[in-house]
Amino acid sequence: MCLKLRCHPTIDFGPDLEQQCAERCTDNVSDANEGSCTETYQALLECVEPLSCQDYYLWVEQEPDAPCTEEEQALSDR
Repeated sequence: MCLKLRCHPTIDFGPDLEQQCAERCTDNVSDANEGSCTETYQALLECVEPLSCQDYYLWVEQEPDAPCTEEEQALSDR
């Protein structure tokens, strides 16, 4: 998920790994600031909001025929 930091502050990274981690975190912040993360998250919320209780349950349980799976996957891929 793009808004989740991928660097853990208590891990002692080597020089190369620390640089790669910092670059990934910078990329995540840039993506979020550009609005792409917000738009993707908003699309998921707009899909989930009108669901019936039964459909919402399917989505929460990640059933194969659950609604909003494409929107959730788009957010997870960030």
